[in-house]
Amino acid sequence: MTQLDKTAIAKAYALINKFGKVLTYKSESEGVFDPSTGDFTESVTTQSFKGFITKPKTGEITSGMATIEDNIILVASKSLDIEPKANDIITINAKDITIKSINSVYSGEEICLYKLVCKLR
Repeated sequence: MTQLDKTAIAKAYALINKFGKVLTYKSESEGVFDPSTGDFTESVTTQSFKGFITKPKTGEITSGMATIEDNIILVASKSLDIEPKANDIITINAKDITIKSINSVYSGEEICLYKLVCKLR
């Protein structure tokens, strides 16, 4: 990790923690196969974190990255214990939104910020 990585990751975390909103991240996975039932037991990981919620900019819409109905949530990489993935759920004010896509912002060698494109479920 370079000095630029250390500085950018710390700054992203500090700014989003100062100005962001507390949200809940939920990730579901198939979990472990149970041979006696022939099914996978679902595993759910839930974590609170702070994110900065905004609407997509004109360039994000015209490039096809997002639609005008979407939300963009900025998350410091240091805030999440897991790497975000499409179709995971974020809860904002008791409303669930689905992650459509993830754009990682690098500070050099490391990811310092995730830009999550989300849609209300």
